Amino acid sequence: MGELTDVTILYVEDEPILREQVVFALRMHFSRVLSACDGKEAMRMIRAECPDVVVSDIRMPAMDGLTLASLLKTELPDLPVVLCTALHETDHLLKAIELGVAAYVSKPIDLEKLQHAIRLASLPCVNRREIARLRSEAAISNGLLGEDSVMRPIAEQLQRVADTDLSVMLLGEPGTGKNFLAAKVHALSKRKTRPLLAVDCLARTPEQLEKELFGEAKGRGRPSSGATELLSEADGGTLLLDGPERLPLQLQQRLFNLLEDGMFVPNGSIRPVACNLRVITVTGANLDKLAQAGTFSQELLERLKDVEVTLPPLRERRSDIPLLARFFLAVAADEFGRHCPSMTTEAEELLQQQQWPGNLRQLKQLMRRALFMAGNPISGAGLKPLIGQAASPIVPDLLPSSLDLTELEKWAIIQALAATDGKKQQAARLLGVSYNTFKDKIRRYNLTGL
Repeated sequence: MGELTDVTILYVEDEPILREQVVFALRMHFSRVLSACDGKEAMRMIRAECPDVVVSDIRMPAMDGLTLASLLKTELPDLPVVLCTALHETDHLLKAIELGVAAYVSKPIDLEKLQHAIRLASLPCVNRREIARLRSEAAISNGLLGEDSVMRPIAEQLQRVADTDLSVMLLGEPGTGKNFLAAKVHALSKRKTRPLLAVDCLARTPEQLEKELFGEAKGRGRPSSGATELLSEADGGTLLLDGPERLPLQLQQRLFNLLEDGMFVPNGSIRPVACNLRVITVTGANLDKLAQAGTFSQELLERLKDVEVTLPPLRERRSDIPLLARFFLAVAADEFGRHCPSMTTEAEELLQQQQWPGNLRQLKQLMRRALFMAGNPISGAGLKPLIGQAASPIVPDLLPSSLDLTELEKWAIIQALAATDGKKQQAARLLGVSYNTFKDKIRRYNLTGL
């Protein structure tokens, strides 16, 4: 757990006695405190020692504090600076604000106020270190994994094939991290300098997808301006297909031809355009069954699954849950500029006992709420009120008697809303569809009162 005391402070002050006194006081609260007598010496030490926070007087010989802050803003813009001075002129305050200094502490120095300013200024770097530590603690290609994780062989397999042109199909329930891993495969591939073109087949109509990918005809014999923009810009990169089961057979055939031939004919044109893409597919559907039923192209299916991987749900990754929870907590703390709290063993065990129908997405949302509402350290008692229905599994005995697809979809929407306590954005994520698509379905099935 990253601590606000575990930081390196550089204190810059030209008056020797004051410098010695402040350094002595700060060393009682922070792990490492360095000192410099002016801005020039400070710059040398900053380049050599890489402090986390610089605390500087303003009026000094050789180089004053404002000049130092100005240089740091250009050279090390993420290094926070706290300025101290007995001067109260408006121009100094305005200059400090312009330079984006983290805080402005007046002299004579109130040590409690100075400590508080340093702690606030050091929050971003402490949180960044905590995130990096959690990633390195149990990570393969930045995927968070425990030593006994069922994800470890999956991550190793994806790492082996990442730098090839083999197509990859990632299967699993909504929220299991399919899109996250797809992006990691692209980032580890030789195509990483080219775009990752994510196509959400679930959130758009087939007509919209065809226009976006292949262009909208404008006049005879030529596409409209920018008609081939998406596919042309992605040439040499990766095509991420999210939910291809929603595509009609005609569009499936066009995608197959594109992947097979490395080119396509834009809408409204007769000239083929070269487009070399590696394809990664993410889906929760059984495409083999759909192909057997004749609603999915067998040719396209074979083209999409050189490597087929099924991601386990979070309930089958219980050993990973504490590490994942701490990681999501650290990310949330960094996002909101708060200190990342620790978590008790009782809280970790409570998380491991849940069913997590929303998988990683649900755990991430819970930890964002826990940052503000579960105390510090986060205890089991603090988490229980936040878990409630959200971590309860969707009840299977409420399935509709009919297996009509419309009725099943309506039932799934009702169950997702119940599982997320009516929170529509969370329910949409739980079902793996966009928020706009989810709202359209609520209106279509007249479920606006839920």
